[in-house]
Amino acid sequence: MSFESDQPASVNLSPGSEYGPSARGFQGIPGIACAPNGRLWATWYAGAVGEGNDNYVVLATSADHGLTWSDLKVV
Repeated sequence: MSFESDQPASVNLSPGSEYGPSARGFQGIPGIACAPNGRLWATWYAGAVGEGNDNYVVLATSADHGLTWSDLKVV
């Protein structure tokens, strides 16, 4: 299976329910960063059932040290 593409990835700044928790078959490869103002940013891969061309990366944020998290901000 090849994952190469000559098309750039698109960025979705208004992800809907099609990217919500119930639509994700898997999640993994997380990362987290803390901005100078204390805001946390979390990212991870998600998709249908495993590695493939339909996988995507998501981004969420927290302004209260991780007690609560936003809905997805970017896909």
